[in-house]
Amino acid sequence: MSNKDESKVSSSVIEESGQWAVYLEVTYFKPGGVEIALIHRKYIRSFSTRKSAEVAAYWYKRTAERDPGFADEGV
Repeated sequence: MSNKDESKVSSSVIEESGQWAVYLEVTYFKPGGVEIALIHRKYIRSFSTRKSAEVAAYWYKRTAERDPGFADEGV
């Protein structure tokens, strides 16, 4: 990791009430990457098929990796 703050993005697809829910989790690390500073887990939306949810999860994750935003946003 570099000298500036770093983040890691992951997405997950979970079955909830007959629908497939997409969650995005962003983990922000303190400088140096030694300790975890902040974890955000956000529900995105639900889909009727697992395949649709997996495709959406891929694109949400890819977009979040490209545009990380701010570690203290929404806190």
